[in-house]
Amino acid sequence: MRAFLKHTLIFFLAFALAGAASYYAIRLFTRSAEEVVLPELRGKNIIYVLETLTNMGLNPKLEQSTWDETVPRYAVISQSPEPGATIKKGRDVIISLSKGKKESLIPDLRQVDLVQAKILLEKNQFTVGRISRTWSDTTPKGKVITHFPAAFSIAHKGTPCDLLIS
Repeated sequence: MRAFLKHTLIFFLAFALAGAASYYAIRLFTRSAEEVVLPELRGKNIIYVLETLTNMGLNPKLEQSTWDETVPRYAVISQSPEPGATIKKGRDVIISLSKGKKESLIPDLRQVDLVQAKILLEKNQFTVGRISRTWSDTTPKGKVITHFPAAFSIAHKGTPCDLLIS
């Protein structure tokens, strides 16, 4: 029984000594890294952000890229840690990037009747702009002759589409 207690005591003493040595080694290692204050990155262009973080000795990491109606394309939406935080060089800074306003292709509305054209625009999240009418010998009455923005062009969601109806 005495031998068991002796071996148990030696084991716990060795375990405590190893833990204390590890703790002080980690503290010494982490204290030696230089600290920097993280600037405000939100709203800044990604090129500027990458240059700034790299020059500060930090590692930029892209978390996600999302559509945003207010933040321009290729600008930072959010960052972690927050601006003003003191972090050590070599650490990661997580950023989220804006894709800008949501865009889509304008559907081809030529030779489509007005009611169907309105449905197609609404389905693709565009709005009906000005509707003008003129006579055409090549397009049947009530159908779209042309429209602006043109078919298959890229436009922001919610953009009004002007229609010229026969």
